[in-house]
Amino acid sequence: MDQPRFEEILNRHIFSPKEKAELLRKIAENPDRFVGIFRSTAPRLKLFQNLLQSREIRFGDAMEEVISELLAERKFVNQPKRFAISDEEEKSCDQYFSSPFTQKYYLVEQKVRDDHDSSKKVGQFNNFRDKIMYLQKLHGPSLIGAMYFIDPSLKKNRKYYMVRLKELSEQLGVPLHFFYDGELFDFLGIPEAWDFIQTALAKWQQSVPINMEFDFDSDPKESWELLQSVEIDTWYKLLANDNLWKGRLMQTLFSNGEVFRVLLHTFKEQGINTVKIGRHKIGYNELAFMLERRLATWYIHS
Repeated sequence: MDQPRFEEILNRHIFSPKEKAELLRKIAENPDRFVGIFRSTAPRLKLFQNLLQSREIRFGDAMEEVISELLAERKFVNQPKRFAISDEEEKSCDQYFSSPFTQKYYLVEQKVRDDHDSSKKVGQFNNFRDKIMYLQKLHGPSLIGAMYFIDPSLKKNRKYYMVRLKELSEQLGVPLHFFYDGELFDFLGIPEAWDFIQTALAKWQQSVPINMEFDFDSDPKESWELLQSVEIDTWYKLLANDNLWKGRLMQTLFSNGEVFRVLLHTFKEQGINTVKIGRHKIGYNELAFMLERRLATWYIHS
């Protein structure tokens, strides 16, 4: 892996073209998380907070892909990361790979930082335990497990995890480890992979945009192309919720209504056709009427 490939992976995950559509879905499904009198933050700050949180999650996804690729380059064999542990339950692994040199299988529960609260740390460990118990039946003494946190600056639950891992290791007879930052790569005998990650991250951060753009109408053509996947019921929920408009959240995202006017044209093209929303059917002409009212009320020269 070189620097351009590293940055391509991070940018594809973190600055995903699906980001705008996903944000609208979140607002439609949980509007009270964004607006209301019992909020200490203005709509723009709430959007900023939500996007930052989403990008942090996607950073973790990006690092999973980066590390999987670095392992493959060093002759480790990535195994299928999804498997059914029962007829009712499927699990997904962060890292699950084998080594042709040691003849071992490795399950690594990988997270960015060790800062979970009490309930989440319990769920995190239980999830890891379930996967280890399933894979132990497949690989027996050839299995090695680890919990790994990339960022060493936070070690909130270190004692808890280490005690529980020791108990589980003794119960199953499976070697279980706990790592921060470069310790995993030292254990695997590939310390240069961690050196590369640190250097590549430092270079990538220099190119990360400082500002976040919330106005979809700043480039309505591009925004409309990115919003094609938004479901009709999402648009309906956004149009029907008065609080999203009175709280000026929709006007923050769509400053002059250009994207809405394109949406209005799309609704009108459908004419008397109907679409199922929840348990009911609604006509596109009714959706167009709802949108026209919002445009007339909240935007000048609609």
